[in-house]
Amino acid sequence: MWHLAAYVDSDAVKAVVLAETDDALRESLHARFGIIKQAVADYADVLADTGISVVDICAPVQQRADMAVAALQAGKHVVCLGPPASDAAELKRMMAAEGEARLFVLTPDLHVPAIEKACELLAEGELGEAILGSWVATDWARTPFDGPGASERCWPQTGLGLLFDRCYGAAVLLQRWLGSAESVSASSAGERVESAEMRTRNGALGQMTAIAAVAGDVAVERRLIGSDASLLIRDDPEDEITLGGFVDGVFQPIPVRHTPYVQRLATRVGLQVLLECIAGGGEPPLPNEEALRAMELLDAVRESLRVGGAVPLANG
Repeated sequence: MWHLAAYVDSDAVKAVVLAETDDALRESLHARFGIIKQAVADYADVLADTGISVVDICAPVQQRADMAVAALQAGKHVVCLGPPASDAAELKRMMAAEGEARLFVLTPDLHVPAIEKACELLAEGELGEAILGSWVATDWARTPFDGPGASERCWPQTGLGLLFDRCYGAAVLLQRWLGSAESVSASSAGERVESAEMRTRNGALGQMTAIAAVAGDVAVERRLIGSDASLLIRDDPEDEITLGGFVDGVFQPIPVRHTPYVQRLATRVGLQVLLECIAGGGEPPLPNEEALRAMELLDAVRESLRVGGAVPLANG
């Protein structure tokens, strides 16, 4: 839904062809979005359409690699929502299929206004040396999309773990803030909580936790602690202060754009940025090598949960 709304708002998009196997959902979306010129059940019809230049893949994670490779081989640029594949090896296969057609990983967290400002403050040295970053994502145990049959089609439920489902953005941004992970140690508390601690070569510490709550608002809270100051970044629909700084123990709100639908806004902005990159041949906000490092971190998290101990990363 959010992707289609972004294309309606974009001057670069002339029309959309929708591929959706669910008959009721396909008909509902076709009726709702006038930008959809055609709705088909078979993805192969999209790849055969010479009028299509970009394919946006929102399929279940386990299907994304095969679909992306097929699209790239058909000469279509590919936008793939993160996590772009089920593991790092699959993402490497997608990257290897690039030629003139390019692969772009969409990570909406990069376009959350409070996060953009936090990255700016860190780059300007306002926090001093980054020491610790934490990321806590609380979500409903089942988060349905809109549309017919939504209660049976819930996301994210990949079977690859809560941290994989909810913390791809964390895997990207914690390494951007603190440096590449050298090792990771993960643990779980039943089926509703997973947590991981990553260490970087320069000694910084990153923590990420995913919680599948029974009730309550969807929310993400992030802390970025430096040697001189720290930041609190929140995505809470009821909180009007989404970014604040602490200096000498004093809290100071930092003005940024606020909306109760921040992930929807970030998705729209992220897609528009990628369309500009495609049209102008520019570099995306998330280079594929950086997207791969995030996948490698999540692979290590999954392995740590399996073996019950710390797991080193080859490129840490």
